[in-house]
Amino acid sequence: MGCRRHFLGRWTWMSALSLMALVLAAGPAGAGEPKKVLVATTPGGAATFLYHVAMKKGLDLRHGVKIEAKVMNPPEGERAVVYRAVDSYSMPTISALRANLRGNRVRIVAPMIFLHTSVLVAPDAPYRRLEELRGKRLGSLDRITAAYVGLNMAAQTLGLQLERDFRMIIAGSGQVLIGLLARREVDAITMFEVFTTRLIADGEARELLPMNEHLRQAMGRPFMALGVGAHQDWIDADRARATGFSRAILDTLSYIHANPEVIAEERGFLGLKTEPQVELAKARLLRLYPRAWDTQTVDDAVSSILRAMEMGLVERVPEADVRAIFWRP
Repeated sequence: MGCRRHFLGRWTWMSALSLMALVLAAGPAGAGEPKKVLVATTPGGAATFLYHVAMKKGLDLRHGVKIEAKVMNPPEGERAVVYRAVDSYSMPTISALRANLRGNRVRIVAPMIFLHTSVLVAPDAPYRRLEELRGKRLGSLDRITAAYVGLNMAAQTLGLQLERDFRMIIAGSGQVLIGLLARREVDAITMFEVFTTRLIADGEARELLPMNEHLRQAMGRPFMALGVGAHQDWIDADRARATGFSRAILDTLSYIHANPEVIAEERGFLGLKTEPQVELAKARLLRLYPRAWDTQTVDDAVSSILRAMEMGLVERVPEADVRAIFWRP
């Protein structure tokens, strides 16, 4: 009997250890499988880099979600969110407002990046200020993009009107604009990161106007160009998933600020080929990523949109309607 009691006691103790190991391996109680979030992304770029880092470092899984990316061009990505073909897209804040004005309840559930575009000219070009380009050929992305809206806002703070004072050349991609500048078929272009950094580091272009810095000085606040867009119906369907997704993006922003070497580690994704490109990217990108999704960040974003309304770039609506597009868990 004593042997039996000893055997049963030992079996119970070993079973308890095995059970504990299984529980620890399974993760937190009730965690279950991570919930998929399908995001539309544009190829490369500083905004898409957030999704890449989140997936590469497992920062999404920490918050109970699993990000999956699908490459789309900007207009296609915006439509995909509106029609719920994808769960999220890196959407210009003004585009989110315009979607709501058309009756589509699109929300910004996390910040992504401040205005990350610059006006570039050839290294040997004589121009030093945007005003000196009056009457010249100025290349830009499509008029619905944050790049065009930001350029328009920057021009107006200088007393200029894009369509009146420049010969606007609209192109469908950054690569097309880069080619136009290289062949001198335009006098200047507006370009987004990380293409801007690569061109400057290689001596292929000179920065005439860093638009976020200019608007920060002109308006007193940064311009949050892109946020993480999602439909209100998607949020309502599973608020825990939406909350986890939002927090995963914030965690990624914090990770990049705390670990800028991730830019060097993931140079291949960003298309950075030389050490000068990498070092310049680290210096420039960290200034463009928000650090928080708090009241101040939302206030800054709302203020930028209200200023765009004053400039006639978007239909005027009450401030409460603007604030409604920003969702915080």
